[in-house]
Amino acid sequence: MSMTEPGIKVVATRESPLHPGVKLERRLPPFYATFFYAFPAAVAWIWLYFVRPGRSLELWAPADWPRSLAIGAGAGLAVVALSMLCSRAFAWTRRLEAEFGWILGAQKGWTIVWIALLSGCAEEYLFRGALQEKFGIWTATAVFALIHWPLNPNFLPWPFIAGLV
Repeated sequence: MSMTEPGIKVVATRESPLHPGVKLERRLPPFYATFFYAFPAAVAWIWLYFVRPGRSLELWAPADWPRSLAIGAGAGLAVVALSMLCSRAFAWTRRLEAEFGWILGAQKGWTIVWIALLSGCAEEYLFRGALQEKFGIWTATAVFALIHWPLNPNFLPWPFIAGLV
């Protein structure tokens, strides 16, 4: 066992599917996630700033924010419920869940919430806020699905699920 951060023990490693011989740890550092998701958020902000300077504020503070929040929370709960049903019925769903579980298994609870918020906000801002407005829903969805194309074959269903949702 090695210690990588106070309180987090990396119990297991496994070989990288891309680089045989390279061992992967079970953890996504919050700094890396923050740095990674800052890039699409910055691209969206710059894009929207030059196209319509006030659009970013409209996206982050919509006039009907209680309704939007309720719809988002309801949709999120529906996706969780559907995921739970699918994991009981389909082996591919259990493999996908196991892969995400392996990646996030050594994370602290606050880190998982942080990564989920970062990814959701940055991706929605870029794909729904900038790309969808410029190119339409189908192009933005196709690009979103392609961006999520996996290198690990166990994640193969992921781009299709991401595009569908």
